[in-house]
Amino acid sequence: MQGDSIRPILEGKTPDDWQQVAYQRYWMHRDPDHNAYSHYGIRDKRYKLIYWYNEGYDLPGTNHGGEDREWELFDCQENPLPMCDGDECYNLPDVLEFREKVKNAKGIVMAIPVYNFNASSGAKNAVELGGRMLYDKVFGFLCAAGGRNSYMSIMSLANSLMLDFRCYIIPKFVYATKNDFEENKIVNPEIKSRIEELGSELIRVSKALN
Repeated sequence: MQGDSIRPILEGKTPDDWQQVAYQRYWMHRDPDHNAYSHYGIRDKRYKLIYWYNEGYDLPGTNHGGEDREWELFDCQENPLPMCDGDECYNLPDVLEFREKVKNAKGIVMAIPVYNFNASSGAKNAVELGGRMLYDKVFGFLCAAGGRNSYMSIMSLANSLMLDFRCYIIPKFVYATKNDFEENKIVNPEIKSRIEELGSELIRVSKALN
């Protein structure tokens, strides 16, 4: 098998020549389940560089390409909300401001992209950073996914908020797919109606509990 053993890492002994850059690729361009675009990228501790080549190349499980190709560069240190490390991140100014906003909120709507039948890592990271400030909050969900098969994907996050943080979850969540949009605008009247219903219910329940 190619690669290096991670045993020294698990033993707390990082080798001097340990790789500081990681490579990843997603090749199943616009597959039927996820509708994720093909790309590859590299990242180190600070930067993440992604190239969206957006082609299936007629490989099994892929779809046709033709979309514009793009480069994206992320400075992970400049990200307003860093990844939770369970330690020093809680003292960062942006995280303190975020936690204060969560603390003062009566109701919270999370707009979440769905990837690989699960809520995005960014949403879970926000929960970790919010911590005890989330207790007893009212939550609603707006979900966007590539296809219809992921409509239950939000349940693990909702259950965690209910059981770990004693939150109240509005059951009338919104789940939209690519077919509900045209030119980045919602065209499905049912989705528009569900968004209005979610907002009204969130306000009603928040007022009742506060």
